Amino acid sequence: MNIKIIGVGKLKEKYFRDGIAEYLKRMDKFAKVKIVEVADEKAPENLSEAEMADVKVKEGDRILGKIKDKEWVIALAIEGKQRPSEVFAKEIADLGTYGHSDITFVIGGSLGLSPAVMKRANDTLSFGKLTMPHQLMRLVLMEQIYRAFMINIGSPIINRDNVRIADWFLVDSRVSQSAGFDIDKKKRGFEHDTRNIFRPS
Repeated sequence: MNIKIIGVGKLKEKYFRDGIAEYLKRMDKFAKVKIVEVADEKAPENLSEAEMADVKVKEGDRILGKIKDKEWVIALAIEGKQRPSEVFAKEIADLGTYGHSDITFVIGGSLGLSPAVMKRANDTLSFGKLTMPHQLMRLVLMEQIYRAFMINIGSPIINRDNVRIADWFLVDSRVSQSAGFDIDKKKRGFEHDTRNIFRPS
């Protein structure tokens, strides 16, 4: 199986790159996973509706230029389809079973995806109504794809490493700050030890 993740903008933060590199290494035995970055458009504050639409169109055209006709495209969007990890895992397995061996996930920039990209998508995926930086979304997506593979092989790691999306904000204070959160682990009652998230299983 070939999995491609298309993201808008270059991932600059080392802690995000390190996390993604770890999951790329973990998934190497399951699939060929490729990260593709397309250039983002400058989007200063106070853009008009027309200007925002223009930014999405330009970024969308670059995304579409990286997608081949044979690829099964899943667009990440807040308004997309939510499903439990187990259902997501089954869908990944079913795609391979029914001949869709090239799966492409698309993550838009700060303004989201263009209508043309959404029209090209075969399916959508949402991790809930939370708004996250699109850079962080790449890491969350990588974890869920890895989790899907582990579920499909019946790995017991899923039971002892049941990390919720909220826990990602606790991995590193820099991640929390980039997402606009100031989480005090003890005060908020988060007791899950996230130090092991990036350790190889």
